[in-house]
Formats: sequence, C-alpha cells, structure tokens
Amino acid sequence: MTGRNAPGFALVSVLWAAMVLAVIAASIIATARTEAHLNQIRYATAQFTAAADGAINLVLLRMLDPAPATHPPADGIPFAVHFAGRNIAMRVEDEAGKIDLNMAPDGLMRGLFIATGLDPQRAQGLADKILDWREAGIGRRLDGAKAEDYRDAGYSYGPREGPFQSVAELRLVMDMTLSLFARVAPSLTIYSQSAWVDPAFAPPDVLTALAHMEAVPAAQILARRAAGLGAPVIIGHAFTIDAEIDGPGGLRVRREAVVRLTGSEKRPLLVYGWD
Repeated sequence: MTGRNAPGFALVSVLWAAMVLAVIAASIIATARTEAHLNQIRYATAQFTAAADGAINLVLLRMLDPAPATHPPADGIPFAVHFAGRNIAMRVEDEAGKIDLNMAPDGLMRGLFIATGLDPQRAQGLADKILDWREAGIGRRLDGAKAEDYRDAGYSYGPREGPFQSVAELRLVMDMTLSLFARVAPSLTIYSQSAWVDPAFAPPDVLTALAHMEAVPAAQILARRAAGLGAPVIIGHAFTIDAEIDGPGGLRVRREAVVRLTGSEKRPLLVYGWD
C-alpha cells in the first residue's frame, strides 16, 4: 500500500514545490518592480530638489543685483522661475513683516491672536505665557505661566526662560493648540530681530493686528499686492525663499531657505536654514 501511494505522494510534493517556487518568483518580481519604481521616484525627487535649489540660488542672485528692477517681490506674492527646463513656483517673504517671537511686545502678540479670532482675555493669556516662556526669572505675568504652573498642569517640562529657537517651539507653550499654531505660524519669525514689523511686508493677520493698533492702511497694502506691485528687497533684512515643483504621479518637491542679505562684499549671505 505504501508503495502504491509513493508515486502519488511524490507528485503532490513536486506540485507543492512548484507552487512554492512560483510564489517566490512572483515575490521577487514584485519586489524588483517596487524597487525600480522607488528608484524612479528617488531619481525624480533628486532632480527636482536640485532644480528647486538652483531656482532659490537664481532668486538670491536677483535679490543681490544692484538694479531694483530685477528684484523679486519680497512680500509673499507668488511668481515663477524657469530653471532647468521647469517652471518653478516661488515666494519670497521679508521676515521684517512678521512678528518676532523673541522681540515683540505683548500688545502686538495679543493683537495677532485677536486677529485670528480669539477673545481678548484668551489672547492676553497666550501673550503673557509667550513672554514668560522667553524671559528668565521667577516673576510671572498675570495670565502667564512659569515652571511650577507647567508642573501643576501635568507638563513634563517648563518654559525655556530664554529666546525661542524656532517658531515650531511655540507649540510647547501652555494653552497653544495645534490648530491655532497652524494659523499663526506664517505670521511669526525669530529672524527679524525687531520689536516691530514693517507693514509693507506683513501677512494678512499681522496687517489686521496692526490696523487695530496703529490704523495701518491694510486694505491699501493688500490692494497693491493684488495688483502685482510687490515690496522691494532691502539689504540687511532676513528672507524666507520657497521653491515648489510639481511632478508626475503627484510628486511634489518643496525647498525653503532662510537667509539674511548682509550687505558685506566678503559674505553677502548669512544662511539660517536650507531644507
């Protein structure tokens, strides 16, 4: 009986082995195809990244040109640069138009939060907590928060009691929500190094805050931008330069550089970040 079943068993074994080999072969082919596709994406991403970096450098050269007519708009008005056979979407923002987290007075911070829709009491509380975060000492503002307040609220950390190292650090401040941070982040900086802002470069929420405080003609400034009349490039200021390229299959590459135009012949640029 065992002898009669042996050929059948062998046949089944051969069929199973063939099936296993087929599965392995299919897996190898699928893996190879996936790897090839990933390599194509990596190659395209590398190409687009290089093109975006090149476009940023080209815009920087234009910004350093003594002829103002060649300068790009510096107040966030979108424009395009043709580079390496591609049209690249660009934006230049003068950081002087944003509110500096390390320098701004509480009134300006409060005005920004009110401009985003917060009630005055909550806006004042956040402004106090921001100032308590960046300033050393045990003294706490009326609606602020120091180390013991963070501890009592269950936080595993306390305020830095020193300058903000990035705008992203604002997310750590007590009572700052992710949705509010997403709204105010485009209006904030750590690079202007000024307690005030230049309305000519200010984002809409900052213009609204300034309009409540200083009767800044926000509507006129926004109208000029809508008409394509950008603000000039000013040597000595810091700028954020964005480059974005859309590719096939939904691929999108975005690069951002933060630089200061120093006005020095030996070192015309101070690079804060390039990502």
